[in-house]
Amino acid sequence: MRKDFNHSLASEDVIKLHQIFLGSWKTTKSAACDEKMSLLLISKQVGYEALNVLYGDNIFQKLLHENGGLCLLNHLSEANRHRIRKIQIVLQPLGCLHGRTLDFTLWSPIFARLMKLTIVAQNPSEAPEFYRVPTSEQAMQQWMAWARSVLQYIVPQLSTSCIIEVDDGDRKETSALMKDCLPTGYRGVHTSEGDIFFLRRFKFDAYPVIEDDCNNV
Repeated sequence: MRKDFNHSLASEDVIKLHQIFLGSWKTTKSAACDEKMSLLLISKQVGYEALNVLYGDNIFQKLLHENGGLCLLNHLSEANRHRIRKIQIVLQPLGCLHGRTLDFTLWSPIFARLMKLTIVAQNPSEAPEFYRVPTSEQAMQQWMAWARSVLQYIVPQLSTSCIIEVDDGDRKETSALMKDCLPTGYRGVHTSEGDIFFLRRFKFDAYPVIEDDCNNV
């Protein structure tokens, strides 16, 4: 039955949690969303299997600079949060200087169940001017300290079978941080979010997507 649902419920694109909570995900993909909802309402058993596919087979993106996960807590039930198996977290230099941290009670059960974690990391030196983010050495140190604290919390929560992917734009400081915080290795990737952050979308040599130099998993 899972294969039957996969075509209707699994998306090739990441599902951006902040868009769901703002309602824009439904409005921009209303037809697909309506089809998903109809499957969930067929019966209790069908709905249960469909939820496992919807939350287990899709990749959910969380911007960690926003609020540490409060919107996730407010908009997804505990059962559905625990169904999530693939997450893409985005570490941007927005909000990190204001002491925003993860809700450990909320995130620990989610990270423990993940099959794949993708990390997209944009340090202050890569932030565009309209973000109004300081690019000084002090700002970089503060961002690195915040990102390190996030990674040091996340990594011990992951299972040994969890696949870790990183898109850091091959920036020297960020890559060094990732290698230090992910000692068992990771797979370097190019993500659509990273293509925007690192301006790769304008380069013809940005692909192939998968890089194997850091793949020790």
